[in-house]
Amino acid sequence: MKTRLQLIFEHLNRITTRRIVSWPALANQIREEYHNRVAEADRIVKFSTQRDINRRQTADAQTLRRLEHNQKEGIIDLEESIFAALKALNYPDYDELLRESAARFGMLPAAIPNRDVGGAMHDFSRLTKEFSQLMAAVAEPLANNEFDDNDLPHLPEVLNEITDMEGCLATIRSAVTEVMMRNNVHAIRR
Repeated sequence: MKTRLQLIFEHLNRITTRRIVSWPALANQIREEYHNRVAEADRIVKFSTQRDINRRQTADAQTLRRLEHNQKEGIIDLEESIFAALKALNYPDYDELLRESAARFGMLPAAIPNRDVGGAMHDFSRLTKEFSQLMAAVAEPLANNEFDDNDLPHLPEVLNEITDMEGCLATIRSAVTEVMMRNNVHAIRR
């Protein structure tokens, strides 16, 4: 199993290698998230104080790279900020990162229900997306109407999609249960 540090930097390297964002721009986003989330007195990681934005972003990118190779304790302090930065940048593999991170603790990647106007519909529409991704993942393995040894190359992706769907269902269940409990209503099993 990969360490948390390896997992996080695998995804940071992936987003920069795919040229979704440069290291300096990524470092800037992480820095902003970190400064918004952690009080100055509580910060372990010290980012650049350069006034020139280009120099600051370059120095901040170097700070992140040093964390990958040397100062491993700082990554824990930055972890939430890194996740928030990747989400803000619409990182396409964000769900995969969440799934892998949650799995390290034996958990599902279930989000807190969306409380915004239309949030429940957003959470429910995500279920539709997850279901379609699951159907795409099982299409080839189930072409012969069963899972068998020939499907082994496809089965990890099938399990990943099932996990994503379970997490989505847990989010919706949480929202429904919260309303029922608030109104002292209990589920009736048929």
